[in-house]
Amino acid sequence: MDAKANKRQDVSQYMSTNIKKPKQKGNLNILNDEAQADDDLTCVVCLCEMDDPVELKECKHVFCRECIMEVFGAKPSCPVCGAVYGNIYGDQPRDGCATVYIDDEALPGYPGKKTWVISYDFPDGKQETFHPEPGKPYDGLKRRAFLPYNKEGTEVLNLLKRAFQQGLTLTIGTSRTSGKEGVITWNDIHHKTSKTGRPTKLDTTSLWSIEAQVFGYPDPEYLTRVKDELASKGVSSDC
Repeated sequence: MDAKANKRQDVSQYMSTNIKKPKQKGNLNILNDEAQADDDLTCVVCLCEMDDPVELKECKHVFCRECIMEVFGAKPSCPVCGAVYGNIYGDQPRDGCATVYIDDEALPGYPGKKTWVISYDFPDGKQETFHPEPGKPYDGLKRRAFLPYNKEGTEVLNLLKRAFQQGLTLTIGTSRTSGKEGVITWNDIHHKTSKTGRPTKLDTTSLWSIEAQVFGYPDPEYLTRVKDELASKGVSSDC
């Protein structure tokens, strides 16, 4: 799997200018004057009266054309409900790689099953123009992640491959564990970086403990949880 650069896409296909009788041209409806007069439309992006209103075809939310085009330029998802249109591309460093192989040892909670292992490898580098501090050096990263070698685990593996190819897996930011800034860190797609090690007790009075993730197995809800995280970035088995 090779990391890819950010990509821009034609988002006009997701919009329409006619709410009452939307024309089927991609996923964007464009409102006519009659439809606009029927409702006192206020754009939730600019908080002003609609100017050249358009409707997103799947979720039906309406915005100024210029406003939603600007939003989609950063992330092609509805700012009201989060519905994703097309592919989202992240700012993951471009020179990393990921290798997948099989380990014969079973994970706790999955007896008799082999294990998928994803090995992420990123060299030292410098932040690019789309990172927080362009030109600033960052340390490389090596991580391994583990998934059960079963139907659902393989499904998650394939979704993680897509996320990596779209530059969504990692980012440059602040480490949640060390607090260090300007490092390669997970981009809200949590990975099991240990085969074992589920905490037996969490201190609910500590913010760090509340936010702490379970890094190992067993964790029967992990696969469902990570699929939800991937879906929030537009990566799911349905698309």
